[in-house]
Amino acid sequence: MTTEKDKEIRKLSRDFKGKVKLMEKTPLRDLDKMFSEYYDEGIERYIREEKIKHPNMSEKEILIEMYKFSEKLKGRKYKK
Repeated sequence: MTTEKDKEIRKLSRDFKGKVKLMEKTPLRDLDKMFSEYYDEGIERYIREEKIKHPNMSEKEILIEMYKFSEKLKGRKYKK
């Protein structure tokens, strides 16, 4: 006897396998374009949210701060 949780896990597993197979069939050019669109959208959303928090900062300053934070998380020091 299977529980609802088991059914849900199997459904997610099948769905993930289907997505992977779909990605394998998708041309690399299209995957690259999709990745770029998602990346650009994420950057734009980050800048919008930071503009709300710090209205006096320019987009350039926000991106520099983001890069500094990223380097800090990687354990490296930001070099100008």
